[in-house]
Amino acid sequence: APATIVFWSDGTKTIVKAQDNEYYDAEKGLAMAISKKALGNKGNYNDIFKKHIGDYFGTCMNKPEV
Repeated sequence: APATIVFWSDGTKTIVKAQDNEYYDAEKGLAMAISKKALGNKGNYNDIFKKHIGDYFGTCMNKPEV
């Protein structure tokens, strides 16, 4: 799966990967990397999104129509 890797000025890095059924979007990847870093750079940042998005989470994973 495609991934976004951000190398931060503090020497750390954050990696976020698109899901297998998800269209890769570099802007979303960067936004998710920033979110993950802000939430402690742990794998549980998705749980926070799921908590607030609820049933909508995962329903918008398809490639956008152009």
